[in-house]
Amino acid sequence: MRILQYTFKNAAILAAFFIYGKNPEVSYIFQKIDYVDGSVPNKPVIGELSKDTLISHYHILASAANSRAEVKSNEIIWRIGSSTVCRLMNDDDLWIRSGSVLFCADKNSSITIKSTKSDVKFVGSGTIIIEATSNGGFKFIPIEAQGYVFTSSNEKKKVSNGRLLLIIDQPSKYGNSYDIDLSLLLKSSRLINAFPSPLPRIRKLGLAVYAQELRLKGKYNALIGDATTNKNLQMWKLDNQSLNHSNKMVSPKKDKSFFKRIFSSD
Repeated sequence: MRILQYTFKNAAILAAFFIYGKNPEVSYIFQKIDYVDGSVPNKPVIGELSKDTLISHYHILASAANSRAEVKSNEIIWRIGSSTVCRLMNDDDLWIRSGSVLFCADKNSSITIKSTKSDVKFVGSGTIIIEATSNGGFKFIPIEAQGYVFTSSNEKKKVSNGRLLLIIDQPSKYGNSYDIDLSLLLKSSRLINAFPSPLPRIRKLGLAVYAQELRLKGKYNALIGDATTNKNLQMWKLDNQSLNHSNKMVSPKKDKSFFKRIFSSD
C-alpha cells in the first residue's frame, strides 16, 4: 500500500511538472548567491546557488554585495541584482524583500509582484525593473513594456516606458509616478549591462531610449533613490565623470558604445 501511495504521489508531481512547466533554471551566476530551502517545515536547508540547483517556490534567494544571477522560467528571464532577497513563487510570481530584480518576457505574461507590504499584478510583456523600498513597497520601472498593472482593489493603470511607478501600502495603491532618464538608467544599471548575454529585447530597449529622448529632449538626468516613507523619495543626479567611471566598471564590451551594442548585428 505504501508503494502504491508513493507511486500515486510521484504521478501527481509529474503531472504538475507538465502542467506548470519546468523548474526555474539558473543560467548565470556572478560571485555569491545563497538560498534557504523551506520545503521541510522547521528544517530549513541553507546552501549556495549553482547552475545545478533545482529552484522551487520554497527557495528564498539572497545575493551578496556586487553579486548577481540570471534565472529562466517558462520563457521569462529574471535577473537578480546585488544585495537582493527574493523568491520566485508559483506561476512565475515574484516576492521581493530588498534589492532589485529585472523581469523580461517576449510573450504576454501574467505575474504578481509582492513586497513585504504591497503587491500588484502585471499583465503584458517587456523589460521591467522592480526595486524594493524601505517603506515596504517597491518601484515598478517599465523600461520598455506593453501592458497594465492592477492593484488588489482592481485599480488599473497602463504602463508607460520610462515612467517609474511607486507601489505603496496595504491594501496596495499607486503612489506618485516619475519620468526617469532611461539612457542614464541603462548605462548605469548592472541588471542590463553586467551579464555575458544580452537581453532578447535589447533592440527594443534602445528604441525606448531614443523615443524618450525625442519626447523629453534631455530634460531629466536623475536616478530615483529609496522611498523611506510613503511621502519621502530620494533623488540624485550623476555627473558625467561618475557615469563614465560606472560604464567602465559594468560594461561587458569596452570597445563599443551603448547604442552600438544595441543595434550592431553581431
